[in-house]
Amino acid sequence: MKFKLSERLAYLAGVWKARASDEGVGIRGNSRMREIFLKLLLELKLARPEEIKWVEIENERGYEGRVYFYHTALREYLRELTNMPSDLMRKRNAISSAYTAGLFDAVGGVKNGVAYFARMSAEDEHMVARLGFNCIRVRGKLVIAKSQTKEFLDFVKPHLKFLSL
Repeated sequence: MKFKLSERLAYLAGVWKARASDEGVGIRGNSRMREIFLKLLLELKLARPEEIKWVEIENERGYEGRVYFYHTALREYLRELTNMPSDLMRKRNAISSAYTAGLFDAVGGVKNGVAYFARMSAEDEHMVARLGFNCIRVRGKLVIAKSQTKEFLDFVKPHLKFLSL
């Protein structure tokens, strides 16, 4: 099966990269994040509703869980795309904005006027730097320079689905 990289698929790839479940193609996290992921899967016609598994787990932080389905070709496509960000993600464009927004929605936030990612792979850290955003690691978080936070948020905002800015 061939996949065509679109803004919505790039966003889904970013969320998947940051929150991938142990099983199949899916994510772990709170129900709202899983609903966003599920809605995209269905809109992009990547899975049929009967193929998707929704698992709720109660832990000390409340309810968390996974949503996933099995699709070997899609999993390999997402792995390839997210492990070696393509040339489309080396410049600021709609695809790189959507992918970065997916990562940011999944593990990012804003605190004291500064954007940050709670965790991020080295490949994605380099991608963010190639996009022209200065960042530094602080206590395990990747922090966008305060002077560039507004510019960064303007870059990802059109594609954000979870965080409200």
